[in-house]
Amino acid sequence: MIPKIIHYVWVGNKEKDDLALACINSWKKYFPDFELMEWNNSNIPIEVKYVSAAYESKNWSNVSNFIRLHALLEYGGIYFDTDFEAIKSFDFLDSVQVFLGYENNDPLVNSAVLGGVKNHLFFKDCMEYLLKHFDGLEQSNLSGPVLATEVLKNYGLENASQQIIQDITIFPEEYFYPYPWNKPFVYACVSETTYGIHYWAKSWEADKSQLAINQLLHQIEENNLNSKNTLFIFKTVLKVFINKIKNKVKQLKS
Repeated sequence: MIPKIIHYVWVGNKEKDDLALACINSWKKYFPDFELMEWNNSNIPIEVKYVSAAYESKNWSNVSNFIRLHALLEYGGIYFDTDFEAIKSFDFLDSVQVFLGYENNDPLVNSAVLGGVKNHLFFKDCMEYLLKHFDGLEQSNLSGPVLATEVLKNYGLENASQQIIQDITIFPEEYFYPYPWNKPFVYACVSETTYGIHYWAKSWEADKSQLAINQLLHQIEENNLNSKNTLFIFKTVLKVFINKIKNKVKQLKS
């Protein structure tokens, strides 16, 4: 059984932004009996050459690429990127050993959402591949989704119609990645089989208000709207639009 632990990474000196805080709150809501384990400046294995190189170069994505494998090898559980919002609990956990999801039909498998039992062979093989082929300075998608896909191809992955490879479950893209990285989020992409929304790292910064509006829609659907939540959401939206107006004024003045 997959341990009830959620791992996430927050390294560097920046405070958690609105997106990260909102996503973390969504995990607490839908996984109330899970322990949240934050990997940060104080507890990452900086003595590992790969981690040290990624950290010193401020390549935070590559630090995460190592830590997700390290954490699941050592503890098991679920790993989430901090731009993944859960919108319902994972009711499949008792029936899988390892799970992740397709990003597209190439096939490309993403690891922003990844879970499994402690010390699983898949995590071992991914870690071995990472340390053999990368140094912490590579383009982060290579040691993330590309790595996971290559290891799964070694296991027999051929196309995106395959959902079970050995004892590894690969869910359809709408489960965790209902819209592609190069397109804007629209609420219509969320379906009955969507368990969460990956907001593709910093691409969300183009419109932070979308996340707040999305949360409001979720709460309305679930009849979970209260004055505190509503106030927080509309403050977030208002702050974004005020900043947009200020930036526009600065552009006009210059």
